[in-house]
Amino acid sequence: MSEGYLYIMSTIHKSFKIRAYPTQEQRRQFARAEGATRYVHNRVLRAMDEHQKATGGYKSFIDMSREVTQWKKDPETLWLKELLSTFITQELRDLQTAFGHFFAKRAQYPNVRGGVNPRREVVAAVSPMDSCEPQITNIKPTKVLPNEARMLSAV
Repeated sequence: MSEGYLYIMSTIHKSFKIRAYPTQEQRRQFARAEGATRYVHNRVLRAMDEHQKATGGYKSFIDMSREVTQWKKDPETLWLKELLSTFITQELRDLQTAFGHFFAKRAQYPNVRGGVNPRREVVAAVSPMDSCEPQITNIKPTKVLPNEARMLSAV
């Protein structure tokens, strides 16, 4: 660093909310991702309840993540392995946040998620450096964004 100059590093975070009109195959992929996240959500809640009744405490995010990894190796839930792991990881993070709010007495105990909701968002934190399955990356935005915010890829 040279004398007389102060360098400040800052990070700019941007997010875009787009409306997409996916193909029938892409709708099927999103439905599978939503179903998988609902399954993981409900099974994690069930596992947390069982663990709490047995030990009086709750499992950590890391323990639950390891348990989900074991579910992917189980022949009954081998289909979880076919999906993008970012969806499942994001669901675990959301549950971790929900439990944090519950323990801080800011919210009620997380609910079991019910049937298919066509308006539910499938959320995944994807960085530009991550790769994504090609079947769900060819979604075109409904309108062109301004030049400074133009989407270079749908990742």
